[in-house]
Amino acid sequence: MRRRLAWSPLVPRFSVRFLYGQTLGEFWEQGGPRPAGLELNNHVALRWEIRATWDLERLVFDGRELRVTALRQHLVRQRQDLLERVARAYSQWRNVRARLAADTGSLSVDQRDELKEELAQRRALLEVLTGGLLAREGIP
Repeated sequence: MRRRLAWSPLVPRFSVRFLYGQTLGEFWEQGGPRPAGLELNNHVALRWEIRATWDLERLVFDGRELRVTALRQHLVRQRQDLLERVARAYSQWRNVRARLAADTGSLSVDQRDELKEELAQRRALLEVLTGGLLAREGIP
């Protein structure tokens, strides 16, 4: 996007105008014989204008570059925040999974059910954050 923005001043802007004018008047050519009466003349003017303009000052600096840079930085921050959330959620999911796997019968049925519920919630959060990556990869 920045590269396209940098080259955009070299692309001209085109504008097209069509002008139509009509006048009715009397005229007498000087130097010729004087007519008995002046002649009526109907004058129709058609004009086309086609313009190409370049904004070459934008080659040096274009204010839109600042907006593109700010947007890029914002997206990088959002991506970094998302990656941190995914890493944290994955770590918590693995911890709960390890606690369930390591249980040698010391947990009560209620505690085990709570851990299973927490595991399901953490997996659901991971699926939302990753767009269903765990299910696509077949990770139980």
